[in-house]
Amino acid sequence: MFGFVKKEKVSILFAIVVCAIAAFCCVARYFPTNVGQIYDIDASSIVSLEKEDVLSLYNCELDDENNYKILGGDPQLTFSSQANGIKAAKLNLSKEADTTISFEVYVALEGESFTAEKCYAGCVFKGETGAVISIPNGNYRSIRLDIDADDSVVYKSLELYDQEAVVVPYTPATSSSGYVFTVLISLASAVIAFFANKRLRWCECAAKTIKENAKKIALFLGLTLAAIPGAAFVEWVLCNVERQGVFNAYRWLFFFGALELVITFVLLRNQFAEKPEKLFLAAALIMGLIMLFGTPIKHICWDLDSHYPWAVHSSYSDMAYLTGADVAIDRVAPQSLLNTGFSLENYESDLAYITSLDGMVVKQAEAQFSIAHLPAGIVLAVARKLGASFVVRYTLGRISYLLVYVFVCYFAIKKIKSGKMILTTICLFPTVLFMATNYAYDSWVVAFSILGMAYFMNILQEPEKPIKVSDTVIMCAAFALAALPKLVYILLMGIPFFAYKKWQNKKEFFKYYSILITVFTVVFAIFAITSLTKVSGGGDTRGGNVNPGGQISFILSNPIEYAKILIKFLRQYLSIDGMRNYISNFAYFGVGKWWPVFVVLLGITAVTDTKDGLKFKIPLIIKILSVLFFVGMAALIATALYIDFTPVGNGGILGCQPRYIIPLLAPLLLLVTGQRKNIIKEKNVYNGFIILTATAATMSDVYFSMISRMV
Repeated sequence: MFGFVKKEKVSILFAIVVCAIAAFCCVARYFPTNVGQIYDIDASSIVSLEKEDVLSLYNCELDDENNYKILGGDPQLTFSSQANGIKAAKLNLSKEADTTISFEVYVALEGESFTAEKCYAGCVFKGETGAVISIPNGNYRSIRLDIDADDSVVYKSLELYDQEAVVVPYTPATSSSGYVFTVLISLASAVIAFFANKRLRWCECAAKTIKENAKKIALFLGLTLAAIPGAAFVEWVLCNVERQGVFNAYRWLFFFGALELVITFVLLRNQFAEKPEKLFLAAALIMGLIMLFGTPIKHICWDLDSHYPWAVHSSYSDMAYLTGADVAIDRVAPQSLLNTGFSLENYESDLAYITSLDGMVVKQAEAQFSIAHLPAGIVLAVARKLGASFVVRYTLGRISYLLVYVFVCYFAIKKIKSGKMILTTICLFPTVLFMATNYAYDSWVVAFSILGMAYFMNILQEPEKPIKVSDTVIMCAAFALAALPKLVYILLMGIPFFAYKKWQNKKEFFKYYSILITVFTVVFAIFAITSLTKVSGGGDTRGGNVNPGGQISFILSNPIEYAKILIKFLRQYLSIDGMRNYISNFAYFGVGKWWPVFVVLLGITAVTDTKDGLKFKIPLIIKILSVLFFVGMAALIATALYIDFTPVGNGGILGCQPRYIIPLLAPLLLLVTGQRKNIIKEKNVYNGFIILTATAATMSDVYFSMISRMV
């Protein structure tokens, strides 16, 4: 026994560390603290505004039993008040709230109109009967109450106070299941870590790598320290050239990142041929961090109003709690980035306003789990547990997306035998890197779809070798993880069914396809349930007056007309000119100018990216099917958006973003081109040219589209 412990002490120690980290992450998520604060008051009200005091109702009504009902958008109850020195208000209900009830109180002095500047939000939590809000001292004569809730609300009163509300910490109630999950997840993590390290010797390999490269690591750290003042000197020179220029930290960051790229590429210059994935890892991390720290904390990427709340929700296990900052982050207009309305001074003012709202919990809802946002959710939970500020939490969450994307793509490029530069070019698209530094699940879909394709291509590129069960499981899991956030990509899971190889025996054949069928069935069941919910629901209201059921009826009754709409859309959607919108599109920062470089790189790699010694052939039928799959998936995505996002019978397809094409590029380019021509034998030159060119194009777009605006 003691001999075993001595022999495996590294694995045991590693397992203990992993167990401790997993336990802390679970505690942070299942037993949240530092959630925020709420208002409370211990005083008698000076006025109680009840149903009889309502002057007017707009888009809502109160029946004889005070049941509240919304009749339309923006419901309002208006009161008058003669109270002086109002400092707080409390909404009271006659029964416990069945769900979270958000409300807003507008106040106005005599002769004033209601404005957003004098609007104060509150939230009655599920199971409670009231909530207090703070109001700046004033002799308000008009009061407006907006309640955003369903018909289960029974209104009692709105009490006004001349005493200030007090701030008290809020600690959510926890369930006993949290203890069970914490123990199970921690122990499972420890067991996996122990056996993984015992088999793969991660710790020993890491220690050996550090020891063997100690001088190179020391040189890198020394050059990095030298790059800090070096970048500052470049920025100082530019400030003097501009004469009245002011030292710009964002521009300094860009120059520092550029120097880091040069240092990294020089130190890794001998690994371009054998390990290009290391070059990708360095380039993607450095450029991603430049994008992350070189852009403002505001609504700069698509659909932040949806994705950031998902990340916050994923940081909780039962009920999610959002602070004022969490709610306000998407309200700062992103359009100012595209014109002269943006300035660092205004941005700092906006950020100060947002962070000032972070202390108060203003919204509660049942936590909505999202697999793509779970890593960010765990990071947010841990940061919140440690008492980090909103800016720190928000930034760490963004970093988590980047790390997941970069390392998943790294392993995909490392795994594939032939086609490394095709994957590298796609993974270095400025648009994907930009999305990977923001709250979005698109980079997750791209990364895992590419990982799945890397494992599948290895099956085709090594037809004589038996398929490992572990490789099959990882491939299926990767495609499943890519499809889960956006289930329209479930058809990616059909790609492994077309494995073309020499099977060793029937057992290998049945084992491979049984794993595929099992995973596909589970994901398809999730897809079917979600799709039925979509069709029976109201669709995505951002598209306007949408009706999924009615849209399906329109398509079935007018197939020729819809076919014309679809073909017209796809002609532009899949055109070369349309590629700019998913290669160098930075959302509200605009589209970069160097996207043609990536089009050329895709063309070059599609024809020449190969590896000596591989003998495989992709049948013509699979190549044809890959083209049909590409066009069919684009048509399916467009149709899904036509159903869910576009008003019934509309002559165009709305909401179908060009970036949805990116996960389909790797299957198309890898399968259609098959075994490519080995024109350039010197892979150090070939791989270096592809990676350096892509990096230079991305850096140029980052500077002129992003950094140059941060003034």
